[in-house]
Amino acid sequence: MPELEKQIADLEDLRMLIQTNQDKLFFATVFITLNAENLQELNEKTKILESELNKKTAMIRTLTFRQLEGLKTMLPVGELPIEGYERNMVAGGIATLIPISNPNLSHDSGIFIGRNMYTNAPVYVNTFIGPPALPNPHVFICGTSGGGKSVALKTLTARNIATTGCGAFFIDVERRIHKFNKYAWRTSYEN
Repeated sequence: MPELEKQIADLEDLRMLIQTNQDKLFFATVFITLNAENLQELNEKTKILESELNKKTAMIRTLTFRQLEGLKTMLPVGELPIEGYERNMVAGGIATLIPISNPNLSHDSGIFIGRNMYTNAPVYVNTFIGPPALPNPHVFICGTSGGGKSVALKTLTARNIATTGCGAFFIDVERRIHKFNKYAWRTSYEN
């Protein structure tokens, strides 16, 4: 059967990538919380979710009579009281779980941080705008070595200083100290 032969070949290629350390294997658990106003709406949402996940051959388990454990799992405290739901995933699969792009993210004012790669529209971020437009001021920057993570953070900080006038001070793991104010940007090295 050609479909099975292709799946076997894909799995063999994946095993070779993991064995030669070209890809990593992770254990991940995905929990999805559904909110609804009433039982009928919850059942409708559940059917839609089950239908979509069944198309992807994802194993679905409901936490019937385990809602308290499910709530504790969804809290951002780093605890996982529900065990035994792990699944093996490679780095590409894990990356799809991280929401790294949003084509609609922009504020009316703030710091110009670049252009939207999907729409080419200018993107502004105002970290002082507060809820509900920006529920928290955290930023997630990821990339490969030399990909520009530090430059992006320094640029964002320098533009924030230029627009607000406040200063900043960074210490990174490479023992460089970065001092920012509205007049200068200086980096020194510590022993």
